[in-house]
Amino acid sequence: MMRVLRWLGYGSIDFLGIMLYPLWRWLGKERIRILAYHSVRDIPRGVKFSFNVTPIAFAQQMEYLASNKNNVITFDDLVDCKEKGHTLPSKPVIITFDDGYADNYVNAFPILKQHNFKATIFLVTDFINSVSIFNWLKLDEPLRLHQQDEKASWLPLDRQSILEMQAYGISFGAHTRTHRKLDEIEEHQAIDEIVNSKKRLEEILSEPVICFSYPFNRMNEKIKGLVKEAGYKIAVADEGAVNLKSDFFKLKRIGIERGDSLNKFARKINGAYEWIEYPFSVYLHMKRILSQIRGNNQ
Repeated sequence: MMRVLRWLGYGSIDFLGIMLYPLWRWLGKERIRILAYHSVRDIPRGVKFSFNVTPIAFAQQMEYLASNKNNVITFDDLVDCKEKGHTLPSKPVIITFDDGYADNYVNAFPILKQHNFKATIFLVTDFINSVSIFNWLKLDEPLRLHQQDEKASWLPLDRQSILEMQAYGISFGAHTRTHRKLDEIEEHQAIDEIVNSKKRLEEILSEPVICFSYPFNRMNEKIKGLVKEAGYKIAVADEGAVNLKSDFFKLKRIGIERGDSLNKFARKINGAYEWIEYPFSVYLHMKRILSQIRGNNQ
């Protein structure tokens, strides 16, 4: 039953996205699209893991950006526009990856170089050089077997790969030390996750780290303040598009996933689903209120 309801829900969103596509493409032409990727790899059919795109799909998506004359910019460009009044190019896009899978280097990096595109990878710093797969991934048996077969590319990025990408122009941001839900831990623990991930990355890169990504998109005003106090200039969360007037410590991104066809990718790039952020924000607000009420009643 739940599977049917989920299918109907996604189908309805896609239908409305297609119907509203022309309107939102026109309304959103001045907005900045920040794309959120995770893993870029082939995964066998039937294995449940939506946070990936295949190398073929990723190559097609980057080709679409190039042929559609989207201008791939960086967070540094965005900060310069905000602080120095620089003008953004038309149809700006920022490419990001969360977590720091080795396949970002093996599969995504060569494709980015083909188009002379830059990107930002948000790293969970305690896992850099690790020989263990990220411990927060929920593994069903088929996915566990697949990871065992291809463990090397499932591992986190190592220092050598990071420095090679940095030399090309890939930038790196912090995604905490251990990928914890920052709004569920003690303040001193959150400070440790936010501050020391930045410090570790700066030791590796020998340059300031200005970007932060909230794990699981979990944050609140207190967490946002801690990120700002730590010296970051930008933090990303939630789903949607942004402009130069957006809150730079809660910038929205567009998640790109395994099931996205090239046509759906094009619709996402051009704003077809941005109406979702309004009912979704209401839903999240009501969810927080209900959670607080339950907490007060316990």
